[in-house]
Amino acid sequence: MHYLWTILSGISFFSCIFIAVRAARDAKPSFGGYALSVAIGLALGGVFAWTTWSIGKRGYTALETRSEARQKLYVDVLYFATLFWIFIAAYITSLVTSAVMRLVT
Repeated sequence: MHYLWTILSGISFFSCIFIAVRAARDAKPSFGGYALSVAIGLALGGVFAWTTWSIGKRGYTALETRSEARQKLYVDVLYFATLFWIFIAAYITSLVTSAVMRLVT
C-alpha cells in the first residue's frame, strides 16, 4: 500500500511541474518565462506532494487499529480523495502560472 501512496505523491509533484510548463507554453514566454514556470511548478508541486504524503502517513497510522474491512473502505476513500486532490493541484498550478505569465509577458 505504501508503494502506491509514494507513486501518488510523485504524480502530485510532477503533474504540477507539467501543468506549469504547459500553462507557460500558452503564453509563449522567453527562456526566463519557462524557468519561472518550472520554479512555480516545483514550489507548488512540493507543497501539494508534501500535503499528500503527510495525509497518507496520518491516514495509514490511524488505520492500523481498524478491522480489515474498514481498512479497505478507508483506503479506497483515501485513494479517491487523493486523485481528486491531484486534479485540484493541477488546476491551482495552472491558475497561478497563467497569472504570473500574464504579469511577466
